[in-house]
Amino acid sequence: MLLVLPASAGAYVVDLVPVGPGSGGGDLSGVVSIEDGDGKVVVTVDGIDDAAGDPLDGTVTLQMRMRVNGARRRLVLAVPVDGGEGGASTSLELAPGARIVVRDVRLRGPDRRTLALGGAVTQTPAAPPPDNCPAALAACQADLESCSADLGDCQVAP
Repeated sequence: MLLVLPASAGAYVVDLVPVGPGSGGGDLSGVVSIEDGDGKVVVTVDGIDDAAGDPLDGTVTLQMRMRVNGARRRLVLAVPVDGGEGGASTSLELAPGARIVVRDVRLRGPDRRTLALGGAVTQTPAAPPPDNCPAALAACQADLESCSADLGDCQVAP
């Protein structure tokens, strides 16, 4: 999964998809979002079972790999789970206008086994206004993948 997100543009939401049967329960579901201008990361999970098939009481871990303004960044967030459901949040503490490229989202169980991966992005920010296109062109030198996405957005902007 790869998504370019201008931090000031709004929210990004991705569903968590179980990696396979027995990976934490057949009913495992969850959502990861990045909100607000400072990059608030919010995760909610439900339907996580332990090895015996009972609802999990403990802690799972959200791991995200991304690039912020071209620099690699990794987020590891402990998510307390009670009765198979839980949630957590933190801030990426981004500067205004920061650009995020989300590369990987994983939910790991207490045994470090991958339970779920980021699936389809269900909400993305709107295309940048045309007056932001020159800034997008300047960003090309820092991150070619980000540049390509920005230029694509600029071509479809009215």
